[in-house]
Amino acid sequence: PDQAINITVEMCAPHNATAGLGESVMVRAHLEGAVRVRDSVVLLTNVIQKYDLEASVPETILSLYPGQTYQLNTTIDNLGNGADRYDISINSITNSSGYSQVWDLDIPRVLFEELDRDEFQTIPILITVPEMTHAGQYTIIFDVLSEESYEGTKIRDNIVLQVEIIEFHDMRIELDPLVESKIKTTAPGRTVRFIMNITNFG
Repeated sequence: PDQAINITVEMCAPHNATAGLGESVMVRAHLEGAVRVRDSVVLLTNVIQKYDLEASVPETILSLYPGQTYQLNTTIDNLGNGADRYDISINSITNSSGYSQVWDLDIPRVLFEELDRDEFQTIPILITVPEMTHAGQYTIIFDVLSEESYEGTKIRDNIVLQVEIIEFHDMRIELDPLVESKIKTTAPGRTVRFIMNITNFG
């Protein structure tokens, strides 16, 4: 009498279990030979939320001109086991030498929705190349983040774009109104000289 026996019960949540309280399990025990002498306990499992997002874009290698605006349709999939309110931030914009650049990147956060598990959303990110950008290779990196930290970080995925700014040629010839006049008076047979500014806008 009054003897306690410890019994270990192992419970395992299914691989694809949704975050939160799982289904309850009732464990019953009765005295051998006397089923009326019995007791029971209800066990619950709290499934920890796993945050997992995946980002995809139609193409990661772009060819753009200075001044051009490109719409990058970006799809975010929630592969975790619970709802997640995601975010997208700019990690870096660098040229081929690794120097940081300043471009106009419009991330429409007002359109972001909370995604339930297995849901996705496609949003447009606008990339505008500055007018005076030199021809060459550039790298843009976006970070895709969960609303909560998981395994030490909120970053769940990256979008890496390789952008080639196409070289084009544009020479402009102008008269400096402070130096020259478009109309000059001269005698027949005389040489008229104009001073002009030649600018490379390529």
